[in-house]
Amino acid sequence: HYDSVDEYSIPMKLSEYGSSKLSVEHIFNSLSESCSVYSLRLPGVVGGGSYYASKNFISTLKYKLSTNAEVTITNSDAYFNNIIDPETLYSTVNHLLSNQINSGAFNIASAEPVFLRNIVWNMKNLLNSSSSIRFITASESIKKSFTINVDKAIEFNLPLNSTMPTV
Repeated sequence: HYDSVDEYSIPMKLSEYGSSKLSVEHIFNSLSESCSVYSLRLPGVVGGGSYYASKNFISTLKYKLSTNAEVTITNSDAYFNNIIDPETLYSTVNHLLSNQINSGAFNIASAEPVFLRNIVWNMKNLLNSSSSIRFITASESIKKSFTINVDKAIEFNLPLNSTMPTV
């Protein structure tokens, strides 16, 4: 079992950055009567040569595996879908604007969560890595795992990729 975060989930603790994002989202919602306003809640963006694509879990994992460094994975038995590629993000924004969808917040992530352990093994094999991997299960970890609930995005037919092809 895992926690799934949707657009209505109450954050457990917010940094100043997260708090400011939520405040702006509330301000934008008050403007939605006069214009369309979308708040896209994004996970890690991977691929496409983006600066941010090199600053997330998957990119760090790829670097470690490609350099045969030791890898430790927490919550290895948890589901994972917290990624999106730039092309899917572009298609999603285009779909929102082209179809005049009502304003609101939308979680955008990969559509089908997969076990984190499977992602790691798949990447290790694709990169022909000799990295040693230490898996820490959710019951052994103090970090809480979650997936991003994309039911609302699916309801509005937003184009989302599956997790493995995005990785």
